[in-house]
Amino acid sequence: TEFTEALNEAAGEISSTIGSEDTEATVAGVFERVLYAELRSVGLQFHPTKEEIVDGQRHRGVGRTDARLGSLVFEYKRPSRLQTAAQVKEAAAQLGGYLRSLTDSQGSAIGILTDGRRLIEIHAKDGQIEVEMLPVKLDGAALRRIALQIHSLDLTALTAEHLIRDLCGPNGALYE
Repeated sequence: TEFTEALNEAAGEISSTIGSEDTEATVAGVFERVLYAELRSVGLQFHPTKEEIVDGQRHRGVGRTDARLGSLVFEYKRPSRLQTAAQVKEAAAQLGGYLRSLTDSQGSAIGILTDGRRLIEIHAKDGQIEVEMLPVKLDGAALRRIALQIHSLDLTALTAEHLIRDLCGPNGALYE
């Protein structure tokens, strides 16, 4: 389909644009600019939260997610910080800590860890990591999985928070 081809092209653009010494901010900027443009072109609307503080009450430390769309959390790393198995393990543990904290009381979340060339997906539920996938090449199939996860955010539970967001906009203002 056209969308599949567009995602393949987007993955190629992301991978070829990001250099091995680029910063985390560059990785995030390229990834989001390219992917979000494709997703918006097919009508997916979303409002990511950047640098959200995650309090690890049960888990040591406090951190900040790079980007969050509801229960989908993105963690970006510079390519030079995901070279070795130890670096990948450390980055995955960081993202896993965020996911455990976000799902401590109940609920589920998915984390995406990427350096713009590879991608790791982590699933958490009720404060526990359920699935941590092996790193895969960032390609159209990986971006399609992300697109499906973002699409599924539209199918969220009927809660006060979701109603306010959906009826009042991302800033909670009824009249803008």
